[in-house]
Amino acid sequence: MLHAHAERYVGAYYADDAAVARDEKIRSWLDALDRLIPNGIGEIAAKPVNRVGIARLIGAFIYMATVQHEVVGSGVWSYQLWTDRIPVRMYRNAQREPLDVYQRLVNANFNLNVHRAPLLQDFAYLALDRAGRDLFTRFLRELQTLNTAMPQPPHAPWWIRPEILKANINA
Repeated sequence: MLHAHAERYVGAYYADDAAVARDEKIRSWLDALDRLIPNGIGEIAAKPVNRVGIARLIGAFIYMATVQHEVVGSGVWSYQLWTDRIPVRMYRNAQREPLDVYQRLVNANFNLNVHRAPLLQDFAYLALDRAGRDLFTRFLRELQTLNTAMPQPPHAPWWIRPEILKANINA
């Protein structure tokens, strides 16, 4: 469903693969991602640049920032402040962690415990135009339909209902 939404959105703004390839901002974005992400993005966003690869990449980002983040559970971060018991670094000379490490952990704990936007909300305001808003509205309806169709409680422990997903801050 996430990938289908990305395909529709990319299709609404790019008539064909040549239109994507001509878009300098897309090419620059892909180059930066390929350079900054370990092992690059070549297996997801194919070269030459095309609509299929862009949609696959965007769908993967949405999945990573919602479903995958929920599956791995950000709640584990709640234990991070006990660095005297579970240090994030072990120095050979047994020195304590520098204050900047502790402060970064406090900052991360704060960020991961603030209220985040639910995926089941209207993101149409992010769209560039009416066509994009309509696509976001369709995506929301599809998520709501899936959420209603899923059994309560879930059939299996790994099933994640859309109503518990958040648009994560890491995205």
